[in-house]
Amino acid sequence: RFGRAAAGVRATGTLSSRLRPALCPIAARRTGGLVRFAAVPENNPAASTAPPPTTEGSSELPLYTNFSDALEDWQLVLLEEAFRTSSRRKISITELSEECKLSRSQVLGWIKSRSRMTEEQAATVAAACLAAVEREERLEDTLKKKEAKKAFAGMSIGERRQVQSKDKQMSALAMKTLLKYWARNNNPSWQSINDIARVTKLSPTIVRNWFKEKRDTNRGSKSARRGRGAGKRF
Repeated sequence: RFGRAAAGVRATGTLSSRLRPALCPIAARRTGGLVRFAAVPENNPAASTAPPPTTEGSSELPLYTNFSDALEDWQLVLLEEAFRTSSRRKISITELSEECKLSRSQVLGWIKSRSRMTEEQAATVAAACLAAVEREERLEDTLKKKEAKKAFAGMSIGERRQVQSKDKQMSALAMKTLLKYWARNNNPSWQSINDIARVTKLSPTIVRNWFKEKRDTNRGSKSARRGRGAGKRF
């Protein structure tokens, strides 16, 4: 899951897993395509009781009204994924709060605020989640490349050829797993991509590209069949 992967990233200092104590309500600010947060004065009683305003024409996006610190990227991804799947399966607030390192009231408050968002606000949250996942994937890919390059430098010519040959191939088990997931859903979410990557021991980027290429191939095949069918009729 993203949370476990993010935990490893947090250990490097990229993402912090600590939240400062709640001091006052907050509002989120959209900056550079990502969700950022600004404190709302404590003497504003409407901030914690009224539904979030639409804020048309404003950069303010009041997503969170019950605790003062900005959510970490990995926390936002976990909360958003849980919200999106809540209509299909029951969510354990206790487990989610433990995984997000937040209190139950904070998690419940976020879900309540999320359910009242406009489509534009929801799209902003989705964009922030996608950007967070992509950043983590780039970091993982960079670390893997550095480790692989270091190991490759110490290999003999024969060992290097074996590694290069292996890199060009995907194991039969990995391919079987990808096809099984493809049969269920040919456009999986970022959370599912990470789960599949962990199971197949492939990078999330490889998994995402495989699904994209598979979709493109299927679309091309369908178009070709339609073209042949139209030619036969005439």
